[in-house]
This record gives sequence, C-alpha cells and structure tokens, in this order.
Amino acid sequence: MENVLDSSHLPYTHHLSVGNRENAGPLDLDIFSSGKAGFNGNWEVGPRLGKLGAQQTVYGAPTFMEHHLVSKQFGVTKTVVYVTPTTPGHCRLFARFPFKFDSAIPRFFIS
Repeated sequence: MENVLDSSHLPYTHHLSVGNRENAGPLDLDIFSSGKAGFNGNWEVGPRLGKLGAQQTVYGAPTFMEHHLVSKQFGVTKTVVYVTPTTPGHCRLFARFPFKFDSAIPRFFIS
C-alpha cells in the first residue's frame, strides 16, 4: 500500500514506461484532515513537475486509497486501490484506473 500511496516512486521505478527520471521532484502533500480513519491531502505541484496539475489523495485506513488528478492533457484520471489481508504478512491489492477524457463530440450525441 505504501508503494501506491507514494507517487514520488513513479519517475524512478517506472522509468521509460509511465515515468521518467527527469520528472522527479519533491512530493509536498498538504494534509487537510487526518485521523484514525485516514487522511485527505493535496499535492499542489502534482506529477511530472506540475505538467499535469495538482493531485488530490484520499487514504481510508487501513484498506483504501485514491489519487485524483484533473489535467488539460488527460482529463480526469484516478488511481483507486483497495487492499485486503490474505495471510499473515500478505495482502491482495485491487487497483482500478478510471478516467474520463474530454470529448469534441457533445455527450448527448454519444448516448
């Protein structure tokens, strides 16, 4: 879970796939609320040294995490993760990556 929560690992761990080491930078997460139930925060600069805009993070202890990103380049992108324990020291991770791109065609023509 900590690997998914820490967005700063992407430029290094996923170099030349979804990341690039040239885009590495500090991750200054401003925490809006926190407690036993988790936290809500905002990374104002966001990934790729600000090229994608701010990223919001929600952590629902102990098993839920969501990153929410709205960019002009990619529209709305999320990383949603649920974790459940399986055996001592092991867990199963369920990850979804929903997105919504802006369309040049009005929505009422598509449906």
